[in-house]
Amino acid sequence: MEVEAKKDFGGVDKTRKACSDFLNSLNIEYEIQKEMGYPRMLYKKLNN
Repeated sequence: MEVEAKKDFGGVDKTRKACSDFLNSLNIEYEIQKEMGYPRMLYKKLNN
């Protein structure tokens, strides 16, 4: 699943926190995947 903000919450850190707060409110466990856009994720999957 990917979560993305539709607005700026006052900077990158605050926007990232808003996304985390949203996931926490739904009791969804997650880990942040930095620098893992779709092409990199596909490459990683195909090379494992």
